[in-house]
Amino acid sequence: MNDVVGKWPDWIPVVREMYASTNSPWVIENVAQARWVMKNPVELCGCMFDLSTIDDDGIEIYMQRIRLFESNFDLDSPRPHNHTFQEWWAGAYGGARRDKYEAKYVRKGGYVPPNIEVVRALLGVEHKMTWKGLFECIPPAFSEYVGAKMLEVL
Repeated sequence: MNDVVGKWPDWIPVVREMYASTNSPWVIENVAQARWVMKNPVELCGCMFDLSTIDDDGIEIYMQRIRLFESNFDLDSPRPHNHTFQEWWAGAYGGARRDKYEAKYVRKGGYVPPNIEVVRALLGVEHKMTWKGLFECIPPAFSEYVGAKMLEVL
């Protein structure tokens, strides 16, 4: 079982059933850890949209944020998930380390820039948001991509 189980109610089956009864195109989004409950989800990540910015130390960082999208219409990834050509990547989520070097070389895990403006730029968010909002938001590039696909079927 997944560590997400038990932390939040599992509304996906209920929402899926409700959407299916509408005969309209629909999309359900969730975090990568929810893969177990989603049906054939498409994975989107910041690397698929070239989301990047310059960190406070002058180094370019690339967004690594994986989200899953389940839909009842043809939805695919714009390109493969691949961070191998990027030296530095970062995310926007709670609980991550703020020290870029420690995150990469010691923990080999996530890094979140300590400057909220850098995180906003990394996500491609142009309006003011709280840290919590940034940690939970869907990057606008993801929404635009999925929305364009939905418009094709409408």
